[in-house]
Amino acid sequence: MQFNQRQLYIPIGIFNQTLLCKICNDLTIDPVECAQCENLYCKECYELSKSSYDKCPEENCDGPFQTKQPHRMIRDLLSKISFKCINHNEGCKTEMAQDNVIKHMSQCLYQQVTCKCGQNFQKMNLESHKNLCLFQKTQNCCICQQSLTLSDLKTHKCLFELQKIIIQFQEKFQDYKEQSNYAILEIKNQQNYSITEMNSSKQQLLALLEENKQLKNELQMKQKMCQENQEKINSAKAQIENQQKQQHEYQQQWWWQQYQQQQQQQQQQQQQQQQQQQQQQQQQQQNQPISKGELIDSIQTFCEKNHKLKFWKKPFGEEKKKICSNCLKQNTTCRYFCQQCKIFMCFKCYYPELKFEKQPQQPQCPALHYLLQITDNFRCSVCDKKGEDMIQPIAFQCSYCDFRICKQCIKNKKFQEIQ
Repeated sequence: MQFNQRQLYIPIGIFNQTLLCKICNDLTIDPVECAQCENLYCKECYELSKSSYDKCPEENCDGPFQTKQPHRMIRDLLSKISFKCINHNEGCKTEMAQDNVIKHMSQCLYQQVTCKCGQNFQKMNLESHKNLCLFQKTQNCCICQQSLTLSDLKTHKCLFELQKIIIQFQEKFQDYKEQSNYAILEIKNQQNYSITEMNSSKQQLLALLEENKQLKNELQMKQKMCQENQEKINSAKAQIENQQKQQHEYQQQWWWQQYQQQQQQQQQQQQQQQQQQQQQQQQQQQNQPISKGELIDSIQTFCEKNHKLKFWKKPFGEEKKKICSNCLKQNTTCRYFCQQCKIFMCFKCYYPELKFEKQPQQPQCPALHYLLQITDNFRCSVCDKKGEDMIQPIAFQCSYCDFRICKQCIKNKKFQEIQ
């Protein structure tokens, strides 16, 4: 901060002593803050101190003298301090923030300014002084109409100046005349040279036009020959494309026939394999209906030939996955067996037999075991749904027969009630 500018900052009232610069001990102007100890300094004081000695003036502060922007609270305190104009004794009543002090000084009407005549005036009175000052007021010369100040007008020699101007003009005119004559001569020489070049170019142009005419005739003949050859090529190309197209269509038809034959053969083979598998499964069922569990007589369930069915008690693993002879569904759980017909049936075709007694209020399975209620980790033997997929996962289970029936199947009466 230059000394004369520092005098422009005159704070109003009392301010916090923590806002003083630690170098100049005055109110901090354009403040910065030490990054280590957070003491305040004027920006100009900081730059002068750092240029001579790169260390914070605070004794207890170590490290390089680096600064940062002051805390927001410090900036708020500084922004609330008002400053008065240095010309307040001259009558200026303006109060302003720190950022506007320099700007105000360039606009203050009470600022002292010096006229060219050497007198000092307030800026507001300078304009009225200019109308009277010999060094400011201007007037046009009555001869040359030049605008001059009153002091310059006294020593102005208009005729002498005019004569001097005329002499300068005559000298310039003579120079211009000589330059013009030289330029005219140069232009004439260039014109003659251009005419000669033009005649030569004209002869060359006529020769080129004749040559161009001959080349044009040759080009037309060659274009005609090329056109005839192109027509022959296009005709041959069209014939080749037609032959290729016919050959491609023939190949596609042949491959499509081969593909259809292969598909038919594969379908026939698959059908034969399925028939063989069904025959093998039926043969296995006839020879040995079950290997695990026990077949017990049902109470009132009969097949289509009026044979009493057997209930498969306690099947094991995947063995209960059979072919239902009624719905012909493969790999489904079958729990009824006709010993005379040698066929299995699923619960969806023949509902399980359940017995309901008033006391106790528990249903009985087809083997007349009491069913226990379960709520998790089950799959219904009738609808084949998991408990986790149900809205109300409730079922009744017989662990002796490996039989479960969900509450929804009971509600929908997917069973035969034993009387």
